[in-house]
Amino acid sequence: MLRHAIDIEWDSHVQTRDPLRVNVTAYLLARGADPLRVIGGKTILAEAEDCGHWLAVDIMKAWIERAKNPSE
Repeated sequence: MLRHAIDIEWDSHVQTRDPLRVNVTAYLLARGADPLRVIGGKTILAEAEDCGHWLAVDIMKAWIERAKNPSE
């Protein structure tokens, strides 16, 4: 679902030129989605980087860092 959300958010931004959104990405991360899950040989994070969804990348990197250091 996280992979699909990132794809939809990016495609919507590209097609409409509306601001880039990460509502669903943030929600799925909060509910336990794993941005480091490998699908088709790539992590979901790497796919977001490749397509240019910089906002999702930033959120996922922050989520990963927080998971490493939960007391901060």
